[in-house]
Amino acid sequence: MRTKLFIFSSFLTVLVSSQAVAYDYVPFPNTAILHDQSKAKNSIYANCTKNSQNELSCNFVQMTLSYELDPEDLKTTLSNEIDEFLNSNSATRDEKIKEAKSLCSSLSEDNKRVRNHFENLRETSQKDFAIGVIGILDKACEVKTESDANALFIQLTNIQRTFDTQKCKIWPNTWQENFTWKTSSANEYWVTQSSISGECGIINVSTLRQEKPSLWSYESKKIVTNPTGSEGSLKCSDIEERNVSYSWKRQDHIVDCRSIKFGF
Repeated sequence: MRTKLFIFSSFLTVLVSSQAVAYDYVPFPNTAILHDQSKAKNSIYANCTKNSQNELSCNFVQMTLSYELDPEDLKTTLSNEIDEFLNSNSATRDEKIKEAKSLCSSLSEDNKRVRNHFENLRETSQKDFAIGVIGILDKACEVKTESDANALFIQLTNIQRTFDTQKCKIWPNTWQENFTWKTSSANEYWVTQSSISGECGIINVSTLRQEKPSLWSYESKKIVTNPTGSEGSLKCSDIEERNVSYSWKRQDHIVDCRSIKFGF
């Protein structure tokens, strides 16, 4: 009988101990890939290490893709640049004609080499851009009037800026944050908050929340706590607050990149 009681007592001890361990366990994202939930084309990779039961250090790497010129801005950019050129008095009629004719493909050996370069691009992904540039180089030889020069500039601007909407760049951004585990009746999450900065009282608050087992979300906010203040000539009310959300839910982006540059 004593043996049975001892076994039962030991079982209860183990059960209570295991419940205590389970109760004390604080989940954290060892590693996580998180995706921006807005239209922004970026994701972050988080690598986290526990410093103690309720303290967490995370290193973040953000990879962002953007266009040299956003396709949505193409129309406005073209309109502004063309208007500026046509309404500018910085060049005379003869100067415009001379500058346009300087692009002539047969004018110099350098121009011939440039034309040959674009000829070699006819069979690549830059085919349309290459054909457009070759056409401009050849057309420049026929420029005789200011109207011809203006038309050439407009054509060149259209080709260049259109190609800019197909040039993409990818760059990384890294940072580190230290989180503290917070619990309430409704929520449990990791949070970090910067100290108040400047006359506008800017603080940055970031949180990590477990959505499902092993699946996390990340949110970062910039908050202006003193919108009625100012820093020099800058009104605190003019500072844009920021709220970005990342989730384990993947976001796919359709992009048209003819060329990709890594870095700034």
